[in-house]
Amino acid sequence: MDVLAAEEPAEQSWAIGVGIDFGTTYSSMVFIDSRKKRFVCVRQYPGHGDHTYVNETQVPSAVAADAGNPPGPGHPRWGFLAPVDMTTFRLFKLGIVHPEYLPNGLSNSDALIRAQRVRTAHQVTPSQVTEAFFRGFWATGLQLAAPELGMSVDELRAATLLVAMGNPANWPRVALGSLEEAASNAGIGGSPGGSEFAFLSEPEADLINFIEGNAISTDFTIGDIVGICDVGGGTVDGGAYESRTSQPPFIFRECVAGDSRLAGTILLDDRFFDLVKLKITDRATPSMLDDITSDNMIGQFGRFWESDLKKHYNGTGTRSVEVPYLFRTWQERSPAPRAAGGPPMITFTHQELQALFNPGVDHVLDLIRDQTDAVVAARGRLPKVLVLCGGFSGNPYLRSRVRACVDELNHIHQGAGVQGETRVEHVSGGVDRMVAVAGGCAYHALGLRNFHDTARICSRVCKDTYSLTLQVDGQTPIQRLINQTNPGQTQGDDLSLNDPTLVRVDLAAIGLDIRAKGNIGLVIYRNMNQAVWPIPPGKKRCVIRFRASGAAKVRTANEPGVIEIRITYSWGNVLFHVLVDGAPLTAGIEVDIQNIGANL
Repeated sequence: MDVLAAEEPAEQSWAIGVGIDFGTTYSSMVFIDSRKKRFVCVRQYPGHGDHTYVNETQVPSAVAADAGNPPGPGHPRWGFLAPVDMTTFRLFKLGIVHPEYLPNGLSNSDALIRAQRVRTAHQVTPSQVTEAFFRGFWATGLQLAAPELGMSVDELRAATLLVAMGNPANWPRVALGSLEEAASNAGIGGSPGGSEFAFLSEPEADLINFIEGNAISTDFTIGDIVGICDVGGGTVDGGAYESRTSQPPFIFRECVAGDSRLAGTILLDDRFFDLVKLKITDRATPSMLDDITSDNMIGQFGRFWESDLKKHYNGTGTRSVEVPYLFRTWQERSPAPRAAGGPPMITFTHQELQALFNPGVDHVLDLIRDQTDAVVAARGRLPKVLVLCGGFSGNPYLRSRVRACVDELNHIHQGAGVQGETRVEHVSGGVDRMVAVAGGCAYHALGLRNFHDTARICSRVCKDTYSLTLQVDGQTPIQRLINQTNPGQTQGDDLSLNDPTLVRVDLAAIGLDIRAKGNIGLVIYRNMNQAVWPIPPGKKRCVIRFRASGAAKVRTANEPGVIEIRITYSWGNVLFHVLVDGAPLTAGIEVDIQNIGANL
């Protein structure tokens, strides 16, 4: 009788990578077809025609807060279709994360407090609003991208969609879990052809996007360092990455822990509209006072601010804007004075503009200085390139200040004998800086399934501090922290995603004899926020218990025995390998990871 072998399923030959930049103020989406390597930015979202001063690849992260109608399935008013006033849910991305993870000052900003009040008044959570936004964002993205990809919407939905979303550099896993749940509920990535969903830190996405746009002209050699400075709506994010290869596909490792600071344009927006309100109040008649509201400031001056001053201010001169009709006196509204002397104007002096822009720009420069100093301390040389990206990175004043700051850092460090020189570059290669994060995420998503030779990060710096405690059955737990004798993994250490991470416990140093004992527990405490490798996700600590068999060679407490736990990370799984004096315990080993402690 012939035996027929079971037919193996055909290997997936193509997929579409989808990158999502869920921004604090604006969001964007990119699709890449792995067959054609076509890069498609979603453009001109519904309602964009009435807001042409906004980049066509962006859509406001906003959902209308209709009275008595909290956002639900099919909620029609989101993005540009949501009112430009205080009856709209905004900044809900920052509500997903606990305030302790927000940069200092952001949780107390006027803009965030106003956003919280709107949600409270409508009794909705940030996650609910995020889900409503994602629902409209995803459905519209598919509709607009499908024709550009040469497909129908149904064909695109049926394709294998590999989705990656950017996240701030220092967000904890519990916040990412909330984002992933909202995305799943909104149908993001749900595809009959199969789908995957992943996160990528925004600086890493910026790095990948920069490399993809400059791969041919890039002159990196092994050891060259790339700095990233992403100036977005809520924060400025920084990172530094060292090249491990000299030709594509480039492989990098993180040099120093990425950082996120309060320097987003939402605070710049607050300061501008406060200044406008002050100037209008100074010239207002008593009958105008009721009209001087935050809603009216945004509605009347938003276009001038977004399309002119914020985008083009170069640090010199004054700027003027015509007084809106709503805020003109009766004399100014009559035709005769206008014909004689032109419309009334509000003028912003050089000193006022400097005071408006400098606080945010100074925060960006502080991050660049701190990241550069950290790279020099860790690697002994300057970054080769600093990539300036993000929505505000095109501002001429910011660019000039960044160049001056980098020149100063080069001069200071070179004067101290440090090698190298940093040059400033911007997102290029035909990729709009507004979609740098989304583009990097789309390439990353394809790379995870080997559909594209994407630049990748092979190791990251530990963002947390891990302290260790040994416990033995039947004895009082040894509360002495192992990091007093050997630090194990501490903040700043390099955690490779390929090579084992080694935790060494010197038995003699802690006076422990593990012969004839029962279970030995190694308690790993996560002291800060986001684990690079999950142990386990969303928990403060876990216990690894293992039982050593009599066949294993174990020294007495008076001999220099060393127990080793090799920890490797592979595709989301953490593997533990126990060794005693270098010999692996291959028999009689029971490893049980137990969750202890409440969710973060």
